[in-house]
Amino acid sequence: MKLSPAEAAIREEAALWAARRREDPSDESAAALTAWLNQSPRHMGEYMLAQALWGELQNIDRDRRIEVNESEASQGSEIVPLREGSAFPTTQPAKAVAGEIAAQPAPALQALRPRPRRLKWWMAAAATLTALLFGAFWLYRISTTYATEKGEQRTVRLADGSLVELNTQTRIRVDFSQRIRAVRLLEGEALFTVARADRPFVVSSGTAVVQALGTQFSVYRKATGTRVAVLEGRVQVVRTSDETLPFLVTENQTQGGAATNSTADRPSAMLDAGEEIDVSRGGQLSKMHKPDVAGAVSWRQRRLTFNDQPLAEVVSEFQRYSNFKITLEGAALSQRRIRGVFHSDRPESLIDFLAADETLSVKRTKDAAIVTVRP
Repeated sequence: MKLSPAEAAIREEAALWAARRREDPSDESAAALTAWLNQSPRHMGEYMLAQALWGELQNIDRDRRIEVNESEASQGSEIVPLREGSAFPTTQPAKAVAGEIAAQPAPALQALRPRPRRLKWWMAAAATLTALLFGAFWLYRISTTYATEKGEQRTVRLADGSLVELNTQTRIRVDFSQRIRAVRLLEGEALFTVARADRPFVVSSGTAVVQALGTQFSVYRKATGTRVAVLEGRVQVVRTSDETLPFLVTENQTQGGAATNSTADRPSAMLDAGEEIDVSRGGQLSKMHKPDVAGAVSWRQRRLTFNDQPLAEVVSEFQRYSNFKITLEGAALSQRRIRGVFHSDRPESLIDFLAADETLSVKRTKDAAIVTVRP
């Protein structure tokens, strides 16, 4: 994964802070570190990773000391190469880091410099840790949660280059590791545009696990189950009752490969572009006879598309976008079927539509409406 110069600089600072805190645990140092961490959530993430990887340095055999290249250190190089025989083979990582980090430290790092008598060891340790951070980044699972509030939509670019468009009231957890790119749809609806990579990309939602095969697809987690719609490419949908399944995919599975042994004995379906499927909470897979993929993702244009759906379901969709409350009185009214396209931010458009029906009565207030069947 290639870092931008700014990202590489933050990673170097985090490595320096991890080394400094072991050298100088004073209150003054702690206050300076706190100020740096508060500048950005990225600072906190990189520092936590640096602290975790620092444990690797503690495992060095004490009889095998790190030897510093004197000429390199005397020239003020920020990346000090280690000689052959050192505990960490850093030839390749050191080159990678050197290409990403600016030669001169940021002004904020000036206060981090250690006492001169320990400079050589401290710089070598920090350089080694930075190399570990860069070269072993994917050996550790990176877990991040993204969410949207009511009426909010958001687009997120993941670390592998994939795009995720989150609809209103949506929450996902992204767990990337060296073996797999896994996403859990905890609630709501999201559209995934998957970047090609040598690791599988899977999305779990309730009783459904969706494996991308180089594709663009949407996943909507409802109270009754999960709906999957494919815009481009192909996906495999597997029924499961165990949401940890994505983490059990074997290492040799790739995006173009077949199901692994962990999924081979489970009911599944292959979906091509233009197809939709429902996976019930009980795990039943039902392909849509008349799929409407364009309608399924019309929320990206702030539109809600309904094709012969119960009015209760239509109202429930509107409630995801607005605090305007719509009440339906009577079971028969709730089951009335609706067709139409509405603006997601204007629940009044649905009320106007219902008010035009002479068999219905609509009572409106500023923030609510009650709909009943006329006697």
